[in-house]
Amino acid sequence: MIRYSSRLLTREIGGKMDAARLAYLSRYIFILIIGFVTFHLARFALKQVRARIKLRSAAMPGFFLFLFPTPSPAHGLASWSQLNLMPKDWPTQGQLRSQAGKTAIALPLYSTTVIGRSAACDLVFSIPHMERRAVIVYRFDGNWYVRPTGHTNVTLNGDSLTGPHILVSRDKIGFNGLELTFVDEREETIRAGFTYDESLADRQSGNFQALQKVATTAEEMTGLADILGDKGPWLPWLGMNFFILLSYMVMYMLFPTNDLSIVKAVAAYEIIIAVLLNGYFLLLPLTSANFDRCSFLTMAQLILLGNVVQFRLALINRSQIVAAKLAGDHRVFAELIDYVVKEYRTQVTALILGLVLLPIIYILVSHTRILESVMPFCLAITPLLYLATLILGRDTGGHGAGLWLSLGGVSLQLSEFAKITYLIVLAGFFKIRPRLRQQLFFAAWAGLNFFLIMMLPDLGSVMMLLPTTLVVYIIMTSEYWRAGVLLLGGSAMSVIAYQLFPYVRKRLYGWQSLWTEINPGNEQIVFGLQAVARGGLWGRGIGNGSPAGIPEASGDMVFSVLCEEWGLLVGLFVVVLFLVIWLRSILVAADSEDGFTGSMVLGIATLLFFEAMIVIGGSTGLIPLTGATLPFIAKGGSSVLAKLIMSAIFLGLAGRRNRYNGA
Repeated sequence: MIRYSSRLLTREIGGKMDAARLAYLSRYIFILIIGFVTFHLARFALKQVRARIKLRSAAMPGFFLFLFPTPSPAHGLASWSQLNLMPKDWPTQGQLRSQAGKTAIALPLYSTTVIGRSAACDLVFSIPHMERRAVIVYRFDGNWYVRPTGHTNVTLNGDSLTGPHILVSRDKIGFNGLELTFVDEREETIRAGFTYDESLADRQSGNFQALQKVATTAEEMTGLADILGDKGPWLPWLGMNFFILLSYMVMYMLFPTNDLSIVKAVAAYEIIIAVLLNGYFLLLPLTSANFDRCSFLTMAQLILLGNVVQFRLALINRSQIVAAKLAGDHRVFAELIDYVVKEYRTQVTALILGLVLLPIIYILVSHTRILESVMPFCLAITPLLYLATLILGRDTGGHGAGLWLSLGGVSLQLSEFAKITYLIVLAGFFKIRPRLRQQLFFAAWAGLNFFLIMMLPDLGSVMMLLPTTLVVYIIMTSEYWRAGVLLLGGSAMSVIAYQLFPYVRKRLYGWQSLWTEINPGNEQIVFGLQAVARGGLWGRGIGNGSPAGIPEASGDMVFSVLCEEWGLLVGLFVVVLFLVIWLRSILVAADSEDGFTGSMVLGIATLLFFEAMIVIGGSTGLIPLTGATLPFIAKGGSSVLAKLIMSAIFLGLAGRRNRYNGA
């Protein structure tokens, strides 16, 4: 590159001081705007989660299990008191019912009711020889199901039960000498010729009014009301638009050319992004009453932040561009401008494509069961995607990871899309508590995928998919001891990987020697930490950092660039935004009608959160670098497109929710 005189550089600095000063001063406004948006979204999410947890922890009105104890000498039961019933939220009144001249106990039902001897069960019976978890009764797709969870001999209307079976009112569930009768009050009331109003038991106990109050509070906060009278997150939406205006102004000031054709092209990209995001926020709720505006705004804020960061990183040689312009070197100036436009166009094209696909995927997922239907296909295609990458992939960055395939002149990273198919399979298996044989099959399938990923090599994908799998497994099955065994197995696999794969040893050595020497294995972390230190709490301003000195500044180390120019506070806000997405997944899972929806949203949000934490941990030296990228913010067309598809699926699944109706 041409070396320019100090006089020209002085002219460049003096001539562009206004842009640098504007960027430096605007950092305070950026911090206030992003902090404002983050605070309101986090507050909104926490309030909703708290309200929904209260709602879902209450018994479901109108559905009961009637217990007609038949004490058996074999069990040593002489009276009801020896059953030692301990259901959660036991109603203070209305426990005893009369039916057909016999007295019964009305046991409450929850969306998922586990029955057994363990204190962790929803209905606990202290009966000798009963399993810790004997039977599970759950709601799925508007129907009630029952199935045994262990080796207990469970009968339904006298017939042996070996798998899930739909329940209808008056069905009798027998196990361990007990007989529980499933009762649907609505069905029984209509059968008797009356109009069903509300659960008599809940009215008697006062539980119905409390439940109704919680449901009303939660519904008011979901933003499901009319679009103009909505109590949804409108303030964060206004904050997001202020961010758009300010960031576009700074981007224009930083752009080193007045060529109208180039400026108009960049402006067109930005206007398209702003129009799409605002249009979706305002119009998608019209297609589904339960459009999750909070999650959408959280993802949109991350997308906009990433867009500005990548625009700035495309100008990584800005000083050379300005110097070439001042020196009159039109050839070098044109080459550098072409490089900037090409780099930014690749990123923004993937972003716009993902935003165009978002409403299509959202409507399909929210109004159909397309994800469930493609689960068998995903089961087969996931390892094939990794295998194709292993055989045909090439390394475009010179780092030893052949993750890119060239298709028609376009480089694609199929492993990014394989994460989506993996999550679909994960949700399909754990939509209900699977039997041990099914769990072992999934473990073998997942192990095959992890082995192929390590062969690529792609350590980062394993480090995010494995904990995501464990989180979904624990939450959806409550199999804590088996999860512990899996965790130990994962630890053993990491030891084996350390012995088998040289690149794992290289990364660990670089991390361990971080504070003793600078070597090729840790120089990224060292330079990244220096950048974070230079930025401090408030940052240096957009364009005032030194990303050129950080290897992979736009990819692996983008968080360090973010902290240097935007400040450590903005880095903290980014962490909170990913946490908000995870909190929203808890809300959707708690409010979903079926286990697949809950498992899938948990999987997506957990994957995004772990991926972000892995990148941040690697950039700050807390863990070894893995090659993972910061979702929505880091460079990579395949990554951006895959994350937007995940976002569309997440929003579509959230749109499946119904207002509280006992479902």
